[in-house]
Amino acid sequence: MLTLPATLLLTESRLYVSDPSGSDSPLTHWPLGALERVVCRRHLLRDVGLEIQFRRGSGADGGK
Repeated sequence: MLTLPATLLLTESRLYVSDPSGSDSPLTHWPLGALERVVCRRHLLRDVGLEIQFRRGSGADGGK
């Protein structure tokens, strides 16, 4: 599992993740069809994270 502070942008066709440090690196993005599920994670009744799982074979899972 990878833990990153980030900014998410959701459009009708893609999920974008930007680096909050303001670096000049390009946005990371995936097509919505690659998403398997998205789960809000909680601790002590507070939203503390977002878990994003990708479909196998979609190219977004690192080729596993």
